Amino acid sequence: MKRRCLLVGLTLTLAAGGCQNLFNSSKPSDATTSATRSAEHGVSFADAGPTTNPAKTPGNARDVPPPAQLLEQKVMEGAQRLEPLMQKRHDLEPGVEPGDRSAAAPAPEQRPQISQRIEPANAPPATQQVPPPPAPAMAPGWTANQASYVVAPPAIARSPLDSLEQKVHQRATENPRDLAAQIDDQLLMFVQNRPVPQLEGLSSLAAEDQEILSATLDALSNLRNLLRSDSGALESRKVRPLLDLADRLRAEGELTIPTLALCSRVDGFGVYEPMDAGHFKAGREQQAILYCEIDNFASKQDEKRLWTTRLQEQITLYTESGVRAWGEDKPRETRDESRNKRRDFFLVKMVTLPATLAPGRYILKVTIVDEQAQRIAEGTLPVQVGGQ
Repeated sequence: MKRRCLLVGLTLTLAAGGCQNLFNSSKPSDATTSATRSAEHGVSFADAGPTTNPAKTPGNARDVPPPAQLLEQKVMEGAQRLEPLMQKRHDLEPGVEPGDRSAAAPAPEQRPQISQRIEPANAPPATQQVPPPPAPAMAPGWTANQASYVVAPPAIARSPLDSLEQKVHQRATENPRDLAAQIDDQLLMFVQNRPVPQLEGLSSLAAEDQEILSATLDALSNLRNLLRSDSGALESRKVRPLLDLADRLRAEGELTIPTLALCSRVDGFGVYEPMDAGHFKAGREQQAILYCEIDNFASKQDEKRLWTTRLQEQITLYTESGVRAWGEDKPRETRDESRNKRRDFFLVKMVTLPATLAPGRYILKVTIVDEQAQRIAEGTLPVQVGGQ
């Protein structure tokens, strides 16, 4: 805007000055005045030669341009001399990047009409300036020098979930027999609502590990389905999938005998009266009730939909040196059937110690065989036989 105002003002000034000069040169008193001044300095009018106005000379009438063209030529010469100065001042204005002409240069249709119609005869051809590309966007408070160091935007970070999934799946692929790695991989698929267990990924595991992982994933799926269908279910229903998981895995556990005792009375599971193992007397038969609890036994449904447990029990009495002193010739088989699956199991048997036992310390050994799971458990109990 400043540049446009200066050009218009210069044009008006030059036009006014040119008109005044032309008007003065056309006055007849100019020649008389010049002659008078020459006479005052000792120069006669004749010595000055022909008339001092070349425009009036007949021979030069064709070489002198008309006053209007002469005015336009002077205006264009002044504008050309002023153009570099205005451009230099514009480059130094604050708030405008050096070399950026697109922000301050007027549009072609907004330039003065005289510059579009008349070009000087001796002016060099104007070169077309291509505007530079727009500067990159800068953060608030940055300068142009700081922005020049920005080469490219930072790379987009990957989702943490994608990175975790890749690591877990890679670990499971590299360690196909690692149960912990397979559990992580299957649980990640479970979180993504994909069907589990994926059996093709468990083929390299041992049979026991496959059963453990399959039972765990089945219980979690059943629990989630129950909560989604009935979020207000009773606690007894919510824990049912977990109890089923415990029952399913109990059969996969090691068969154990957590409690073994000689009792004088047994009323039920965990309800018994133990005897002092050192009160037995030598030289006579003595009886006692053998109470034996069993954990991790197998229970399976038969064709009658009854839960069946099949166990074998054998009792042997050894001396401290390991010599067999007394025992049963063959194991006793126990078969239990129930409409509900049992979680607690115990065996009760009457034991009669022979009168031939010599005084001393003995070890009573009980052997339990789970016929359905093909597992064996052993338990021992110290026995003291005293004198008569």
